[in-house]
Amino acid sequence: MIKKIVIPAAGLGTRLLPTTKEIPKEMMPLFLQDKEGGISVKPLIQIIYEKFFRLGLREYCMIVGRQKRIIEDHFTSDQEFLKNFQKNSKHRIDLEKFYAMLNKTKLFWINQQNPNGFGDAVMYAESFVGNDDFLVIAGDTLLPKGDKIIKKLLSDKLSGKNDATLILK
Repeated sequence: MIKKIVIPAAGLGTRLLPTTKEIPKEMMPLFLQDKEGGISVKPLIQIIYEKFFRLGLREYCMIVGRQKRIIEDHFTSDQEFLKNFQKNSKHRIDLEKFYAMLNKTKLFWINQQNPNGFGDAVMYAESFVGNDDFLVIAGDTLLPKGDKIIKKLLSDKLSGKNDATLILK
């Protein structure tokens, strides 16, 4: 059974410069509309994390690079901030739910020293993965309406049909 996911987020983001000089592309905010029509704003990598969390994955390895400390900070529960924000704001915030998810997650951080590409970043996760089956998704790639694809991928792997599966668009 697949329990682990590797999320490389160490790229330089050069295609989105100058914006990505200050904020990693994985932390770019996306506007989401829920089933009730409400709007929330979340970083892209959080949306990816939450999607896989809802599918039952609880062990994550985030591979980050230079100037990506903001991602680690975001995935660290900050109860003091939450308390102050709720006290001083009239805006709806989903941080409580996000922090509750994080409390049920094993999160491992690996620093890719040099930007040597996606494959190199994934190789850094070898000690996290060991001999276990795992998924890899880029920290800047959203699979809209991808739950069906991911569930199929999981079921194919679980049934022993494939040693590896690659999804491309």
